Amino acid sequence: MVQEEVFNVEDNPYTRVTPENLPECLNHKAKQLELAKAMANVYSEEGAIATGATFCKHQGVDSKTVFVSMNKGTDIVIQFRLRSLDTTPFERARSCPEFAKYVPNIRLVAIITDPRDFDKKSWIYASNRIVGKTWTQVVREQGVHILPKLCNSLGRALAKSYIQDKSHEAVVTRVLPFLIPFLFTLEPEMKPYRALAMEILRHQDKISELPLFMAHSDLWAGNLVVDPATHEVMGIVDWEDSFPLPFGIGLHRIQMVAGEDFNHHWQIPNNFEESERAFWAGIMEGSPEHRQKEFQEKAHIIDLAVKMGALTAGFVYQYDNKGHLTLKRDKETGSPLVNGTLPFLLSYELPFRRGAEKGPYPEGIEWPFEGDEKRQYQWICELHEEFGEAGNLFY
Repeated sequence: MVQEEVFNVEDNPYTRVTPENLPECLNHKAKQLELAKAMANVYSEEGAIATGATFCKHQGVDSKTVFVSMNKGTDIVIQFRLRSLDTTPFERARSCPEFAKYVPNIRLVAIITDPRDFDKKSWIYASNRIVGKTWTQVVREQGVHILPKLCNSLGRALAKSYIQDKSHEAVVTRVLPFLIPFLFTLEPEMKPYRALAMEILRHQDKISELPLFMAHSDLWAGNLVVDPATHEVMGIVDWEDSFPLPFGIGLHRIQMVAGEDFNHHWQIPNNFEESERAFWAGIMEGSPEHRQKEFQEKAHIIDLAVKMGALTAGFVYQYDNKGHLTLKRDKETGSPLVNGTLPFLLSYELPFRRGAEKGPYPEGIEWPFEGDEKRQYQWICELHEEFGEAGNLFY
């Protein structure tokens, strides 16, 4: 029996998974819940039977997620999507022996087409449910004072996503194509970052010597599952468009994770430095001794890799109708879409590079939109919306 309260779930205002885009058998929430239970029975390898289904409280842009309770074993997650999902990044992440427990074991269980309208399709995926609450929920409920402990746990978890000792192929295929345009661009929005791009390119050989890690393409609080009692990270979801990359690329996102206040505002809490230091301390704690030594010795190169991730994530990319990667542009001005906080994010310096005395940012620099909390929050919402539309940038 479907419980009435599940219909009160607030839908993501940016979602594309709407009744008019779904096959008839999925164009109502009650139908989605019933089919989710049927699909969970198909996915279960233990012969378990579904006993109930509820919608996830935090829905994505391209998927509708349902939690299905089973009569034995762990609960199952069912996702209805409007397009196929490349599960390769999930498999890559799960191939890291000590990291697999943090990553959902997702697979395709069915493709449904509306017999009256072949253009309406739904790809249905199932995975194990990682028990816990989102980072967002826990901080909202308990307060920002728990951020240092959460960040430390996240660092220890991500340290386990190690793949191999060198990153040569990733630099050639995933790094250089996004840096070279900065050298020849005529775009005024990109020119200020030409010197940084050249600095990174000058050190490409050293960056390729960094160990290869599985880098999450959208590392933010909504994709992190934590235990609300212990504040340990239990899982990291939504690995779509993620790739193995040199260590450090993508980790600029700790500034967002440690700096987000979840009462509908975007700001840096007073314990921000404690939190970001705790994250990098967690990276060290979760790494073997020889890798800790390598990180210390290559602090400058890792710092460049972190800046590389921030630089590339500062511009929004999309694929044109020929499959070429291009900059997404403002519909009115024609200018490339660029993150207005990029100079601030690029000024960040790693703890094991700056030392114990210095802060994460140069003295005198202020958080963009200082005093304008509404604009701060609007920016992060816009940023997430752009990611949903165009895919994450260089991943």
